[in-house]
Amino acid sequence: MKLNRRQLLVRGISAASASFLTVSGVKASPSVRRGLPGQLDTSGATPELVSFFEGYFAAKTSRNVEKTMSFFSRDMVAYIDATLGWRLAGFNELHKVFSDYMPRWSPSAASYPTRILGDMQSAIVCFTDTPELFGGEIHPFGAVDIRNGKIVRWVDYWDSRGWPNSYGLKKAVLTDLDEKEVRTSASPILVDAVKKLASALSNPDSNAAESLFSLDAVYEDRTLRSQIFGRAAISSYLGRILQASSSPLGTRVRHVVGNASAGGYEWVAGTSDTAITGITAIQLNRTGEIFRLSTVYDGALLGSDTVKSMCSLSVEP
Repeated sequence: MKLNRRQLLVRGISAASASFLTVSGVKASPSVRRGLPGQLDTSGATPELVSFFEGYFAAKTSRNVEKTMSFFSRDMVAYIDATLGWRLAGFNELHKVFSDYMPRWSPSAASYPTRILGDMQSAIVCFTDTPELFGGEIHPFGAVDIRNGKIVRWVDYWDSRGWPNSYGLKKAVLTDLDEKEVRTSASPILVDAVKKLASALSNPDSNAAESLFSLDAVYEDRTLRSQIFGRAAISSYLGRILQASSSPLGTRVRHVVGNASAGGYEWVAGTSDTAITGITAIQLNRTGEIFRLSTVYDGALLGSDTVKSMCSLSVEP
């Protein structure tokens, strides 16, 4: 069949677009998500990792205990909820909890990913648990370490403010999240970016931090419900908030996960008695600059007045 000039042009643009999306690593979400709801950002993940997590959350949402557990190593270290202070040590303990809870979930209950960063070595997965699962809607960031295709460590971080806790779940404080039991497998490129960012935030040095962001970067603080656009605005914001004595941004890196272009790090802020733990997800552009940063921690540990004060600093004076 002979094609006219317009048809050739359309085909050429389509082919070029497909090539760019593949090379840049920006991938459209799969059209079939194994029955999972919501929108999924896979721009920072390998295809294998996307398939892995879609399979995991499909099994979890379908309340299939054995299928869900098949994604975990029998030699796993722990599944931890840093916000609740829950530590499930090992495969058998996690299996027991899923066996106890999953049969009670209603058919409308769902757990599904909304953003995935990393590869089949380590990753951050952002996901949603509907209220039927744990007594209220939650949106955790999970730091996940994977070995030989199986999960060996998973730690969730989320902000519990506004969470009704309808099931009366008890919270505790954990100081050890087993990061020393799992050697980091994150890309050296990502580790270097994390070190530079953490150093700038801890010093604090907003100018050094500014140099790490792209011109059109986006900075998100999920706990403060704030979003800052652009390198200059981010620098100005960091200059204000890093001076606040209550800010948890000056942190110690706990564990790094992810590939050369996307992932993040778990962190600790404050002393052992008043420590706040959290996680920061970052994505790097082709030149190694941060073009998106998202962080979350439990604002309930700071108190309402402190959170309101910190939130006000996101407004340009």
